[in-house]
Amino acid sequence: MVLECIIYDISRVKNNTRYIIYQMSIVVRQPSGKKVDLEYRHIKAITLFQEIFRLKRAIVQRLNTDLEIIYNTLVSTSNNISNNYNSLVITLENYQKYMTQADALLQTFGDLPRPITISHLQKHPLVKYSITYLMYQIVELVKLCGASTCYDIFRVMSGKDWDLAIKPQYSKLLNLYNIMFVPINVKISGADPHELKVLKYLKLI
Repeated sequence: MVLECIIYDISRVKNNTRYIIYQMSIVVRQPSGKKVDLEYRHIKAITLFQEIFRLKRAIVQRLNTDLEIIYNTLVSTSNNISNNYNSLVITLENYQKYMTQADALLQTFGDLPRPITISHLQKHPLVKYSITYLMYQIVELVKLCGASTCYDIFRVMSGKDWDLAIKPQYSKLLNLYNIMFVPINVKISGADPHELKVLKYLKLI
């Protein structure tokens, strides 16, 4: 099959003025030699199809990225729960409670298809809502148990490109926190003026 693009003009006279209108036509030459003219509506349909395909591909890539973050965060949080119990940070009761929640989320994760494809998304459009809800549950567990590193928490809270929103002058400070501290839980709140003063002081150090 061969595509030929033909541009031609149509002359029209209106109010003693000659207009030249350029139009485009795509001719599809099939092996049999028969021509099929693609008019503007066909070109528009092809363009629309390409846009829909790109959109679906972007959604699939995002879902697979979320699945990767979910799995890595589950591993990080589970390790942190064990370390917190061994360090006597949490009680045996909380250890069993948190590990039960983590195992249940891991089972839910195992039931999801991996990797997500466009064809699977078309057959099971609700899978994106399942992944979104699972991500929400992971975040709630991280709030209770923390994770192995600060970066793991930033990643699950803000996405894989979380570091793009960090100002360069705070990068070294965050790296220090990531190396020196293991968060045992997470609290999300608005900016406190006192906390901003502390950050300003640390920046001077």
